[in-house]
Amino acid sequence: MTQPVALPRATVIDPSGHARFTVLTDSLLRMEFSASGAFEDRATTVIRNRQLPVPAFDVSFENNTLTLTTKRVRLTHSVGQPFSLSTLSVHAVNGGDDDGDEPVWTWTPGMPNTGNLLGTYSSLDELGSDRPPPYDRLSLNCSLLQTMQVREESLHCADGLVSQR
Repeated sequence: MTQPVALPRATVIDPSGHARFTVLTDSLLRMEFSASGAFEDRATTVIRNRQLPVPAFDVSFENNTLTLTTKRVRLTHSVGQPFSLSTLSVHAVNGGDDDGDEPVWTWTPGMPNTGNLLGTYSSLDELGSDRPPPYDRLSLNCSLLQTMQVREESLHCADGLVSQR
């Protein structure tokens, strides 16, 4: 089923109208910034249905900062500002423990995620046991084959949705 538009109660728009945050789960937030205030509501390959049960969350605005807190994460954003290292941060808070104000880790835009489990190869359809070597048996760990090419195209992989952090 494709329901790409989230339930209104799962969506927070900052007072400037330039940033929108969608609470998909208590540990998965969708973050969008648009200078024009126009946001994207089409389905993606990863999230086709955004009409999920809405977890409990709190939102506050203080000193031109929006704070969105779920059981597992606390997001802070400088209202009206494009996402950057100094205007947006997401903190995991104690894995949901009741005393969870202390951040376990923090993410900011541009920060490398060394725990990312990566996505898949581009050109994965060119690999398989019916292919001649070296394409017949390749590890699915795309970070091991960064120099491999298929049809003069790199088998690059990008960050995926799942991370160990």
